[in-house]
Amino acid sequence: MTRNSIDQARGILMERFQMTAEHAFALLTRASREANVELRDLALRLIDAGDTAAR
Repeated sequence: MTRNSIDQARGILMERFQMTAEHAFALLTRASREANVELRDLALRLIDAGDTAAR
């Protein structure tokens, strides 16, 4: 589940901001580190926010 969540969050960033997979992952890891939040938790937040925005 964790890897799928991170991959899904990375895909959201890639699609919305037209970035490479590497750049999206770097952005996720940096945001995780700076916010002191586990990467999987940040990914789940991004997925949830994306689901809410799509409605």
